This record gives sequence, structure tokens and C-alpha cells, in this order.
Amino acid sequence: YELLAAAGVDLGSATQTIVAAAAGDADADALGVRTGAPMLVCHRVTRDRSGRPVLASEHRYPAHRTSFEVELPRVHAGSGAGPVGLHLVEPSATAVSPYPSSSAQPGESHVQH
Repeated sequence: YELLAAAGVDLGSATQTIVAAAAGDADADALGVRTGAPMLVCHRVTRDRSGRPVLASEHRYPAHRTSFEVELPRVHAGSGAGPVGLHLVEPSATAVSPYPSSSAQPGESHVQH
């Protein structure tokens, strides 16, 4: 980001999508895990203040050594507003679930503390 700012790019926001996946052979070698081990894949697009994409990146993390902390601003009850940037998505056919297939019914989600 420092290089973009030094080049005169007026940085705005970034969108990051985090998905769970199974490590293929190349990712397993790079991350020091077995093939098929769970990992997190982060896709990030950074935009300038006008909304133009200026940087795209992909990061891969071994799940057993990774933790993400997200600060959610206070939402006033009855406002109808939810946390900014938090979206519920349907699981993809390629997503890896840490739960047995019978543990969740469609539409349910699990939160681990």
C-alpha cells in the first residue's frame, strides 16, 4: 500500500472475500500441510477513492494456524441495519465444511467461539 500511496494513488477501500478450501498438491507443499488439509483463501480487491480497482491479491493460509478478527460497529436495535460488509452467502458445491453433513439443515449456520 505504501508504494501505491507513494505513486500518488488516493487509496479508498478494499473488499476481501474469505473462503474455505482443501489444499491441492502445490498449496500443500507451499503451506507445509498435507494435500486436502483445510485452508482459507482470501481474495482482496483494493480501490482508489473513485472506486477504480488498483490492486488485486489472493492469499492462502493454513486453517490450523489462522485466525481472523473482525470488528463490527454497534448497530442500534430496530434500525434495520446490519454490520457493514457482512453478507450471508449460500455454500458453494466446492466449499469444505468442518461439520458433518447431517449437523446443519439448509439455512442454518454454525458459529464457533
